[in-house]
Amino acid sequence: MKIVFFGNTRYSVIVAKALFQTFGLAGIVTIPDSPVKTFALENKVPVVESRTLNNETIKKIAVLRPDFLVVCDYGLFLPDQL
Repeated sequence: MKIVFFGNTRYSVIVAKALFQTFGLAGIVTIPDSPVKTFALENKVPVVESRTLNNETIKKIAVLRPDFLVVCDYGLFLPDQL
């Protein structure tokens, strides 16, 4: 099962950590220089950084081939394409 996590804040890190420990994470989508990015880098989880969910970002997420998307305190609406 491949999970891609969307989050930006220190509160998001709590959920990301629980998912990572229980299921693992195929990737993390976040804004640049967020606490979630720091968590991802520390745990060697692939990171997609973007302030918008444009077509280029969606293509990067698609490469991860997720089964599930989990969102916690992300701040952006996920487009229908995801």
